[in-house]
Amino acid sequence: MIETQTNLLEYIGAEETNLLVSMMRFPRDINAFQNIDGLFQAPTTHIDIKVKDFEAFTDDERHKITVVALYSFVHFHLYFSTTCLLRCHLSDSLASTRKAIDAALTAYKLIHEPKTLNEYVEGHYAYKFIKKHIDKARQKDKTLYPVAQPLIELHEICSEFGSHADVGSFIHRVRVEKTSGVNKQLLKHLMFQVPEHALEHRYYLLRTYLGFVLMVLIFTDFIGGLTKGFDVSDWKKRVEEMGGSVQSVADECMTAMRKEGLVSE
Repeated sequence: MIETQTNLLEYIGAEETNLLVSMMRFPRDINAFQNIDGLFQAPTTHIDIKVKDFEAFTDDERHKITVVALYSFVHFHLYFSTTCLLRCHLSDSLASTRKAIDAALTAYKLIHEPKTLNEYVEGHYAYKFIKKHIDKARQKDKTLYPVAQPLIELHEICSEFGSHADVGSFIHRVRVEKTSGVNKQLLKHLMFQVPEHALEHRYYLLRTYLGFVLMVLIFTDFIGGLTKGFDVSDWKKRVEEMGGSVQSVADECMTAMRKEGLVSE
């Protein structure tokens, strides 16, 4: 068995080609990214955290700053997850989305339990395994963390196919092909995971967008409460409307995939 070879320039060239082709293929969805990004950025210039002493933050100040930092971290991964998908790095996009969900769920708990900030800082079990913690909490009381369930489900998909060096992570990355040589096969580690159909690629993109819109919802009330001169109710309404819009387009895309026989009924 032999393995294919490449070099850095070929890799960079292929990556940028993938990016440009994807942007040309999904112009409507690139515009949707701009809108989602705008929702993330909308409150940021209006955030006003009063700090009495920058040499010694109070617990309340530390709590507010930590949640805002987590919000910024999630926003970064909107960019990274999306560009990974556009460059045909599916598994890496999933890994990035998983990190964003971890951050959003961490913020979710901190928002509802501000006195647990030190537990987060010290890496206590609940925060170290935040998805499992919130999932268990919801099993006991479904009214807790109402936005969390679809993010927990997405987190599990990301973990299975993108975040660990287990079999699931190699499904999109490794291919064995026959060669003309006797008793020889070619092992290919795919630098890029290109979906077989454009609809499939688009669906991954839409599901990623939907996940990030849900993550914004986790923060709206808390971040809104830190702003001055900002219409929080309008912002929250626009976030909710964006979630419904993305969900509708994703459902349409899934229907088209079924018609094409790309997924089973």
